[in-house]
Amino acid sequence: MTKHAQGFEIANHTYDHKPTSDLPDAKVAWEVRRTNAALQKITGQKPTLMRPPYAARTQRTDKVVGTNGLAVVVWNNPPEDWVAGHNTAAVITKLTVQRASRDSILLMHDIHLWTVDAAAPTIDTLQKQGYTLVTVSQLLGSTKPGKLYPAA
Repeated sequence: MTKHAQGFEIANHTYDHKPTSDLPDAKVAWEVRRTNAALQKITGQKPTLMRPPYAARTQRTDKVVGTNGLAVVVWNNPPEDWVAGHNTAAVITKLTVQRASRDSILLMHDIHLWTVDAAAPTIDTLQKQGYTLVTVSQLLGSTKPGKLYPAA
């Protein structure tokens, strides 16, 4: 069963995880198209959202992404789980909860064990504080290809 079948939202994040702002238009388009094709093959659905690696994007790259049918999404609540000293579940939970606000888009990397361990207590704490967790598409509603969300 894919994550998509389990209710997770799946979006494009490029094929090679390179900063799109450093790439020529043709390479950005290739990254997006190749990833879209792979995701559609696995899930049966074409993604509508793209999160650029490192949030490295420009208006130019947003336009290229948009011509490939995707809106651009960046986070506004990172616990910075890649930063030295942010390597325990307690720190990640604390930072995520402290930075939470209405319409937060959380960024938590499942490649870090401390972030995975922080997921359940973070969710529990946020729900106890009255937050409802939703997918990015549920939060944003209808999106437009090439547009940046949340607006900078």
